[in-house]
Amino acid sequence: MTESQEIEARLAGVRYEGLDRVDPGYLAQRDSIRPGDVVDTAAISQEARKMSALQDFDTVSYRLDGDPESPTLTWLPHEKSWGPDYLKIDVGAYA
Repeated sequence: MTESQEIEARLAGVRYEGLDRVDPGYLAQRDSIRPGDVVDTAAISQEARKMSALQDFDTVSYRLDGDPESPTLTWLPHEKSWGPDYLKIDVGAYA
């Protein structure tokens, strides 16, 4: 057989775990990876680097849970332990 047998896994969902201070909705709004997207570890790693650049986190990791053909992307951002414990104003404008 000369045809590719490769199966494209698509994300069933995207979740955020372990957040105490940062709103998961804020991260979801910034995230370019959505349910239904083809699993692309390079794109996920790039998104993790973008999320890590936010001043709210020490590190950001992820895992793929569930069915290998339709996994859920679970983000595991580790919030900075020293803050912020103050009001942060964000106008939602991004370059």
